[in-house]
Amino acid sequence: MPRIIAFFNQKGGTAKTTSTLNVAAALAERGHRVLAMDLDPQASLTMAFGIDVAALETSVYDLFLDDDIPVNELVVPSTIDNVTVIRATPTSRPPRWHSSTSWNASECSLHAWHPPISPTSMSS
Repeated sequence: MPRIIAFFNQKGGTAKTTSTLNVAAALAERGHRVLAMDLDPQASLTMAFGIDVAALETSVYDLFLDDDIPVNELVVPSTIDNVTVIRATPTSRPPRWHSSTSWNASECSLHAWHPPISPTSMSS
């Protein structure tokens, strides 16, 4: 069964993005496949993985608010082998479903990924 690891805290500057990036890279280096989910309104993790947020038309926010968007539409490869990302976009761009330009996301950040690893494989 896959393991889920989450880094979350409403307070900024608590190393959520840095921890997520480094743990994802370490797991990938050990041969695990990692899916990182960026829920940060600033899209810091998405950018840290080398993804051009300016070129994105959809993001994780669209996924939560539009049942017609398949999750695989938002999964993109990162610059690290074995790491893919469900991307976020900065809040300066409203989600594609939203008609208002005054939309703002919450200040809450969450980074989580779902690596397909078993508890016994972590001990080797």
